[in-house]
Amino acid sequence: MYYGLFVPKGIKVYGSFIMNILFIGDIMGRCGRDAVFELLYEVKEKYNIDYTIANGENSSGGLGRNSNSYSELCRAGVDFFTMGNHTYSKKDIISLFEQGENIIRPANYKEDLPGEGMAIVNLSGGVKIAIINLIGRVYIDDENRSPFLTADELIKKANEKTPITIIDFHAEATSEKEALGYYLDGKVSAVLGTH
Repeated sequence: MYYGLFVPKGIKVYGSFIMNILFIGDIMGRCGRDAVFELLYEVKEKYNIDYTIANGENSSGGLGRNSNSYSELCRAGVDFFTMGNHTYSKKDIISLFEQGENIIRPANYKEDLPGEGMAIVNLSGGVKIAIINLIGRVYIDDENRSPFLTADELIKKANEKTPITIIDFHAEATSEKEALGYYLDGKVSAVLGTH
């Protein structure tokens, strides 16, 4: 019933405090937005969700994201957004990057592109989490920087602020997602594959 939703049993934070983070895979077009609107509140209540992250790169007509779909999904209860290979398909994404503090794009894109690839989010009780967005190279664009090397760089920076790091790895090949998951095993709290 909740296809594409990842609900961990809880991430231990600072001793015995448990935090429940919900991750929603690619939200696809109007039907995806409608499903989030219809189900998110119920899922958050049922699983006592503290924070919701969603990949929203296809939320506007199945290709890219615009400010209307962004606002709609924020109202539905999504707290933070990651992107992917259609990040720049809609022009108003640039203004979302400039205005919003809750949206990032793949960090291993060319450095001169608008947007950030990592965010440190302050949650209640002084808890901080790092969210990193990466994109694969296999069958997508082999000109992107290495997601492995980029992950190493950003995890080092994230660890200076928080022990909790969540990565959305937006990639085509399952093998590339698995390889990054194995590579980062024990280094981060979660690696989630989208696309």
